[in-house]
Parts: sequence; C-alpha cells; structure tokens
Amino acid sequence: EPGGDISLTCKIGGKAAALKKISAEAEIRTPDGQKFTGAYTQAIRNGIPVKLAAGIQQAYTIGKYKVSINLIDKETKGIIASFNNEISDASISSPLHMLTRYSYYIKDANAPFRLAWGLDTPVKLDIEASDSAGKIYKPFKGTVDAGAFETKEIQISLDKLPQGNYKVIAYALTGGKRIEVASESLAKLPPGPVDVRTDKFLRLVCIDGKPTMLHGQYFPLIVSWKGTAYNGVWKLADVRLHGFNTITVPGLPYAKIDENSQKFESFLNECRKQNLKVIIEIPRQAKAGGFESFKNNMLSYIGKFKNHPAVIGWFMVYEPDGWWKTKYKEEDMLKLYKAVKAEDPYRLTMYNWMFWPPVGTLDSSDVASLDRYPMRYSTLQFYPGVVSDVVSAMNRDAAPSGKPAMYYMQQRGYWDLSREPSVQEQKWTVYASFILGTRMLYHFEYKPMSTALWAAEKALTGELETVFERTVSPGARQVAQKTAGDFMYSLWKTGKGYMLVFANSGDKPAASTIQLVDLPERITISKCKPLAGSGKVSVEKGDIKVSLDGLDCGAYILE
Repeated sequence: EPGGDISLTCKIGGKAAALKKISAEAEIRTPDGQKFTGAYTQAIRNGIPVKLAAGIQQAYTIGKYKVSINLIDKETKGIIASFNNEISDASISSPLHMLTRYSYYIKDANAPFRLAWGLDTPVKLDIEASDSAGKIYKPFKGTVDAGAFETKEIQISLDKLPQGNYKVIAYALTGGKRIEVASESLAKLPPGPVDVRTDKFLRLVCIDGKPTMLHGQYFPLIVSWKGTAYNGVWKLADVRLHGFNTITVPGLPYAKIDENSQKFESFLNECRKQNLKVIIEIPRQAKAGGFESFKNNMLSYIGKFKNHPAVIGWFMVYEPDGWWKTKYKEEDMLKLYKAVKAEDPYRLTMYNWMFWPPVGTLDSSDVASLDRYPMRYSTLQFYPGVVSDVVSAMNRDAAPSGKPAMYYMQQRGYWDLSREPSVQEQKWTVYASFILGTRMLYHFEYKPMSTALWAAEKALTGELETVFERTVSPGARQVAQKTAGDFMYSLWKTGKGYMLVFANSGDKPAASTIQLVDLPERITISKCKPLAGSGKVSVEKGDIKVSLDGLDCGAYILE
C-alpha cells in the first residue's frame, strides 16, 4: 500500500521430496533504485504461501518494481530456477483495502469510507488521519471490527478537520499489534467554481452531486469566428439535440491564447447555454523547453479558463505514449498531475492514452482514458475484440482505485480511419463498453458523414441514459459481470428486481443461458420484459435464456 510496507509472498509448487531440498531467495528493486532482499529457509510445502520479504518501508511508491525470485539447492547452493517479473505499484497491495467515496469534499459533514479485509482472521481496524504537516487527527471514534473477508462502510466525521489534504490510514490490529496497513487520500476544500467529483464506489463522475453518465463528442474547433463571438452555435445545438451532454475540444494553441482567449470564452459561454459540459484538451507546446517550463506554461494556460463553469476537466496530455519518454521522465507525469490538481482541484485532471498498459501510472490521472479504433488505416472489417479487450483491461486496472474509465470510440471514417461504423457496430460498442464498466463515452469525432448513423445517435443516447439511471438508483448494485465467448452481460440488482444488460460480440446469431445457480448470490427470476435495445430474453426453469442476432445488444428487466 502507498505509504505502507512492502511485503513479497509467493506460492511454490512441487513434490514434497523435491521441496525439502530447496530454499527461496528474493530481490526487490524499487523505482528509485533501492534494493531489498529476503529469504525463506524453512520447510517449503506445496502451494502454501511463504513470505520472502516483509517490513520494507517504501521510499518511492510510483513506478515499476523489479522482482526476482531464485530457488536455491540447499546442498550445492546453486540456483535451480529463477523467476523475474516487473510489477506496477498498483499491484503491490495489502489484504486491507481502503477507499473513500468522493475525490474531494466541500460542505459534507461526513466522508464515506469502504474498508475491505481480505484474510480469514478477524481484526480490529484503527483509523487516523494526518495533514500535510504531519499532525494526527482521530476522525473516527473507537475501532472497527472486521470479520473474515468482510467489507464494511463507515462514516468519518469531517467537522473537526480543517480544509486541506489528508492521508487517512487504517491499521489492522491483532492483540493490539499492527499487522497490516492501508491508506487513502482525502481532500476537504472550500466551495469552488464547479463541483465535479469522481465517485470511487460507483466509478463515475458526479456533477453538482448528481451521478452522471458522460456521453459526448470530440468537437474539433475548425470553426469560424465573427468578432468576439462564436459563429457555430448550430453545431453545439446539433450535438445537444442528439442527446450528448459533453464535448471534448482542443484548446487554443499557446501562441494564440492571448489574442483569442476572449473568443474562446465566447465559445464556452455558448456551450453553457446549450447545457453542454466541456473537457479541454490542452494543446502540445511547440517550444516547451524542459519539464519545468512545460509544467509552468500549462498551469498558466489552465489559469485563464479555470473559473468558467462550463469546463469540467482537463486533458493535460493527449496520447503521451508516443513521445513523452523521449522528452521527459515517466515520473514527471505524476509531478504534472499534482501541479495541475493544486492549480485546479475542482475538475477532472487526466491523460488520454493510446496503449494499455499506459506509459506512466494511473496514479497520475483521475480517469483511466484511452482511444482505440477498430477500423484503422486499411482495415475495413469491424473487430469487436479490438474494443472489448482493451476496454476490459482498462476497467480491470482502474477498479481497485475507484477511477472511472473513459473510452474514445470510433465515429470518423476518413484519413487514418478507414470507414465509419455502421449503426449496429456503434450500438454494440456503446453497450459493450457500458457492460465492462465504462461510464465516460466519447465519439471521435463530430460529426459522421452517415446521416443514418447520426440520426440513430439520439435513440442510442436515450437507451444508454435509461440503463444508466437504473444502475445509480437507490440501493442498486452489480451482482455479476461475465464474458463467455462472444456473449457478455452485467446483471444488476435494482429496486425490487434486476436488470440484465447484454451484447453479442459475434456477427452471427447466438443463444446463451445464464444459470442462476452459477451467480455469486442466490436469486429467483420468474418473468422479464424488455427495457432497451434488441434481443430476446426468456425465463425457463428458473434460468435466463438469451437469443441474439449478430452484434445484438440490449437490456431487460427481470422480476
């Protein structure tokens, strides 16, 4: 856990006679070059976890750790097997996991925290908070009892915490002794120009306290200006008319920011009139110089527009994968993120990556964001796996830290993108991304040449909103999410019943059965009715039968 200790545990398998003849040694190299070693010389048993290194205080938590494990012949002292791996900081974890609900708090009396204990021994959890100066606060009275493999939600009082940034630490106690630790950041801020927070429990964005499915268009500013006013209002109205609530726009080039900032303000004013939220993609700096110059120029840029209420986020850098490491250090990505958050703590601050796993670390972004286009260059065929594989990996990696996932999906069909998607391909991409956990969807770019595709967007955004609203209704929670071959689904408990969202990744009709006995919890279903999209669902002998055409997708209510 960041701020805690490093421990390395592994399982070694083999026959008992062979295991008696070996010992295990480990070496850990931290991202800042420190080296730690550990060994296990006692009897190794087949498949039983052994701890090779423990109690190593982390001096540097961001980046990649190199881990080597050697199996040593006890008689000859020679290495008989060697294992080498490179893991990111997100993989280093304690059996105790801690998450606060919101990325920051303003007038809230309490901060919800979720504590998950991952071992079979009950413990007591002691909670404390420390500010940037190291002062310790006890925001929770007493201790929390955590049973075996139990997850608990608690409320930490914010009344006695002054405004500022805190590190909240949970210690797992056995017999009064600290055996594990977890930590989480907490920010208490004064009211700002906007209220745009991430909800880490739901992995989505809340705007003015409301959970929001951000569904938008990439909006290139190839527009005409007239005087100091934006002369393309009809385009913004067109985006809003088709159900989208957000646009991402490339910001003014640095060289023109002073002469055109008033015009850009006019554009942002029109966005606000159309009830469109804006994420600004900060442009590349032509002559950035070193990292400090690059960072300071960006902070100055943000300072010019950070008080506009239409702006909800900043793309600090777009697709750093291809160039960042040729100019700056990977750890500079985190430094830039922290500097921008200090300049504007109220909005989303993020990178948009091109590949996954990303260059740098997810710690340097509020959102896991990526663009991936299945029909690129000469590829005319639509490959669902190009989308689902990377979106699934992105959501998997973002889930432990509660970060929302944002996916740029293909809409353009010229230049480097071979063709526009069909209506059904676009619909499948939206449903599949949602099933896999994505709550920020953006179409690259406004607007498609296909009138059929653009006309279909309004109905599709309506379907998406209908499904989304049920997932954020009081008490709603995901029961299961699964991909089996071409069939994927997520099952939600909503109110007195359930909701099934599904998609077929194949281009041919397919039938699938969801056996209720295989679900993580026992449920009973007797009837169903369509909610959105297409496909046929029925209940037979207590199980759920789903029949879908190629790339079919939709949602049903189950009762």
